[in-house]
Amino acid sequence: MKQVNFSDLNVEFEIDKFQKINLSHEVGNAIHRNAETVPMADLARKIYHSDGPLEISDEDYNSMMNILSRSFKVLVCRAIEVGTTDVEPKKDEEYESDK
Repeated sequence: MKQVNFSDLNVEFEIDKFQKINLSHEVGNAIHRNAETVPMADLARKIYHSDGPLEISDEDYNSMMNILSRSFKVLVCRAIEVGTTDVEPKKDEEYESDK
């Protein structure tokens, strides 16, 4: 499980010059335009409406990064990768995955 705060990404706009920026709308719209599955379309809406950290399954994260690598320059994808943290699934999520 991954966690990303799309509303507070540290983007390197110039070499060694970073700026905090909210990319939740841009990222959500890019995924929405390129979504080929219902889970990706749902993730696009969650990201678009997020205003803090958002937990994303590893599978959805990988699909999302695939879409974003075709939609944005490397500086945005790098900011997302650097802003991503691994988190442990909640107990309910572990139980659900065992079924």
